[in-house]
Amino acid sequence: MLDRAAVLRRVRLPPDPFALARALEDQPGLAVLASSPESALHPADARFSFVMCAPIETSEDLVPHAETIEPGYGGAPAAPRWIGIIPYEAMREIERRRADTRAAPWICRPRWNRHDAVIRIDHVTGDVAIESDDAASAERLLRLARRAPNGSRAVTLSLVDADPARDHERRVEAALEYIARGDVYEINLARRLRFACDGEPLDLFMKMFGKVPSPYGVLWNMSEDFAVASTSPELALEVGASCLRTAPIKGTRPRGTCARTDDALRRELESSDKERAELVMAVDLHRNDLGRVAEVGSVRTLMGPRTLASRTVFGRAHEVVARRADSCDLSRIVSVMLPCGSVTGAPKVRAMEIIAELEAHRRGLYTGAIGTLGRDGRLVLAMAIRTAVVSRREGMLEYFTGGGIVAGSVPSAEVDETEWKARQITEMK
Repeated sequence: MLDRAAVLRRVRLPPDPFALARALEDQPGLAVLASSPESALHPADARFSFVMCAPIETSEDLVPHAETIEPGYGGAPAAPRWIGIIPYEAMREIERRRADTRAAPWICRPRWNRHDAVIRIDHVTGDVAIESDDAASAERLLRLARRAPNGSRAVTLSLVDADPARDHERRVEAALEYIARGDVYEINLARRLRFACDGEPLDLFMKMFGKVPSPYGVLWNMSEDFAVASTSPELALEVGASCLRTAPIKGTRPRGTCARTDDALRRELESSDKERAELVMAVDLHRNDLGRVAEVGSVRTLMGPRTLASRTVFGRAHEVVARRADSCDLSRIVSVMLPCGSVTGAPKVRAMEIIAELEAHRRGLYTGAIGTLGRDGRLVLAMAIRTAVVSRREGMLEYFTGGGIVAGSVPSAEVDETEWKARQITEMK
């Protein structure tokens, strides 16, 4: 446990998280948190990128203990002390379920790594600094980061296993029957794609990020067995000292091939009653869950829905904020909020039971969360969507793609949506 504030050291390093990651690639536990404002709700969400390696501690707690709470520097949030994942599978205890006979997923337990030194890149000022437990840990990281970076390498993906489109249509048809009977109002359903993967996780992540820039991009070599590469656009949960924030995204259209078709597809999304219903129900779920861990009467939505544009799809997001209840610690808040309603359905528990019945494969990390716990106690979790999990031993990559089903859903259109969202993988060059 730390007994004094972190050390901040401004350093001469390139303000490029990928170049720094290449210099550190041979180190255990490499983690890159890359941010782009392209699909961010607020510029502040994408101001900083972080690079770290060689963790000094691991945890399988739902959320690690926050230890000493330290303020950030210059009004900015403090750098991450922990990076971690909370898989969807880890949050399934709320289901009233029978034994799950589907094959076990690759990842089903929370995992966190703690770092004693983190490189912070400020994309507004161009400043690069190291925040660390002490001067010695900062010096170790700086010495490694000053090495010549490795060069880029090719990544080759070959599809070896996919849920057939007709199987997903049948899944949607079954979900529509549940909706018609009144079991659920909305349900999120996904398909799994598996690829043979020849290449390094960092190169894979850079290609994914190039295709779909994200405010919450993550590459994490979490163990000798697995790496995670994510370009999630969605904030699952942010917890500060006194505030809570979440921003569900629902509704999808592909990007057009020219400005005119692009604008037409955006307007089609914004005027769709079906897509509006998806987002309204997801926002209601997030509001209700926040209400269980917030001060009474403090939950509210910010402005109206906003259209976010990645390079492959449009989506609609709506922020929900609240004041944090004094009695709720991080573990309580996370256990209430995850998995988020935008990736389960409504009512949440019944939707999760139907997901387990209809989906051919257990989700593992998909639609769980990936994020950081800062030195200032701030927790930021991105939704684990647009996320690839790489099994290094098997040379395989797993990628799920899905969407929300409501009464107005058309099965063939839901298949199309899964394919739009997977373009960052299926059209990788």
